[in-house]
Order: sequence, then structure tokens, then C-alpha cells
Amino acid sequence: ISSIVFSTVSMLVTVLALATDRKLFVNETVTTVIVEVTGSSVSDEQTQTRCRRLKDGLQNALARVLKIHRESIEIMKPELITDGVLLRFYIYDNEKAVEDARNVDRTQAITDAVNSGHFSKIVQAAWQLADAPFVSKPQYQIFHGRQSK
Repeated sequence: ISSIVFSTVSMLVTVLALATDRKLFVNETVTTVIVEVTGSSVSDEQTQTRCRRLKDGLQNALARVLKIHRESIEIMKPELITDGVLLRFYIYDNEKAVEDARNVDRTQAITDAVNSGHFSKIVQAAWQLADAPFVSKPQYQIFHGRQSK
């Protein structure tokens, strides 16, 4: 009789674990943003190396522009290019983040910040640059999918 009880409990635990795992799946959208940051203020190797380490201020400022939590943005280590760096970052939106942001169009917010020069000022302040750099038109890749948390 104990083996029957043990088997029943084991099956119940398995079913509950599967149900819990299913609830942990969320619809998530990942937006990749790529911009080139160039100009005399980021053209020397020493400044480029320093910029590759200063990501926190940039992450905080972008979160304010996009009206999302800073942890929803992942900034990759900038890649060195001629006269500057290639900046790549990811924006993670799950159902809750989208609700919290009240349907802010992420790509439009970034494009507006670049076009107005605000993005350049954000980079200048975050990376402690003497002059505002030139920021190229952003390139976007958007991935929709299901991902386990």
C-alpha cells in the first residue's frame, strides 16, 4: 500500500511541476539596437577602451528614455571600429513590461532620441566625453518568441 501512495504522490508532484513550468513561460520580444558612435571624442584608443567599461550610466539613461526598468536593457561591450565604437544593446519586453510602458514604441523612442541629438548627449554624459559624438541612424532587429524564465 505504501508503494501505491508513493507512486500517487510522485505523479502528483510531477503534474504540479509541469504546470508550474508552463506558467513560467512568457511571451517575450527582444529588440536588438545597433548604432555607430563616432567622432573626435571617441576616436582615440584610450577613450574607446574606457567607453567599453562605462555601461551603467548609459543603461540607466536609456531606461529613462524608453520608460522601462534598467534590467530590461542589456548593453553589450562596444566593438571598436574606425573612428569610434559600435554600440549594440538588447531590449527585453515581456507582457508585464509592455503593460508598464503603456505601449511606448521602443524603436520610435530611440530613433527620436538619435534624431534630436538627445542620444548623443546621453552617450556623452554616460561615457564622460568632452564633446558629443555622432550617433548613426539605429538599425533594429526584433525577435518575437517564447522563452523560459
